[in-house]
Parts: sequence; C-alpha cells; structure tokens
Amino acid sequence: MDELVEWCAERNVGLVEPDLPSCIQDRAADCWEPLLVVADEAGGDWPSRGRAAAVHLTQRSTDENMTAGVELLSHIREAFGRDENLATVALLERLRDRDESPWKDVYGKPLDDRGLAKRLRPYGIKSKTVRVGDRTPKGYSFDDFYEPWKRYLPALL
Repeated sequence: MDELVEWCAERNVGLVEPDLPSCIQDRAADCWEPLLVVADEAGGDWPSRGRAAAVHLTQRSTDENMTAGVELLSHIREAFGRDENLATVALLERLRDRDESPWKDVYGKPLDDRGLAKRLRPYGIKSKTVRVGDRTPKGYSFDDFYEPWKRYLPALL
C-alpha cells in the first residue's frame, strides 16, 4: 500500500473522480474508483481494461449474490409482463411454470399463497383485492412492486 501511495504522490494524483461505466453504482463505485484512477494514470490500454474488468466483475458478483428474495422479485417482474394486476393463483402459476423454476419445489412442495406472502412481507408487499377483468380476487398490483424493484433490481428498470 505504501508503494501505491508513493506512486500516486510522484504523479501528483490527488482527489480524482474517474468516469465510471453507468452500470457501476453505489458500493461498487466506491470500490472501483481508486483502481480506475490508477488505471487512468497508468495510461495505455489500462483504462479500458480496468473498466472492462470492473463491469465484468460487478455484474458477475451481482448474479452470484442474488438472494432468494431478490430472485423472487425478479421472477415476479417477469411474471407480470404487461399486466397491472394478477390474482395470486395466476402469479403462482406463472412462477411455477418457469423453466427450471425454483418455485416448483420449496421444501418438497410448490410455492403456495402463504409462502409467497411470507417471502414478500420483508418488502412491504401484501396481497389485496385486485380487479382482473370482471373478477376481484385476492392478488397483487404491479404498482406495489415498483419501489422494491427499483431498489433491488435497478438494472431492470
């Protein structure tokens, strides 16, 4: 670390905010900024290589660290498609019908309405009476998911 501080001092590298790829935000940006400052200062192909590595490793880390809750939010977003409201029964059917669906077998049984409600509770989402065509079953509204999707799936919005 001392060598890096010395190297930066020799080159008069002070507080610099490098241009970051748009997909690198928040905590990842905090981690990559100093490395990209060094890459920019080194010149040559280091700036482009550094940014390519940052994008690749940040996306890979995001994919590998997806919790079951975030995975469920992602799958629900796909299940809604263009629908404004979905009956709980229809949402569960769409979740279970996915290819290689993790919702077909949750502790030996398919995900049911109680399991879905339990998994959505930490995100402040509850089932309610919704209008689907001329019916008013219990279900979920697209709008109820907007904030959790924005918070946990920013790349998708």
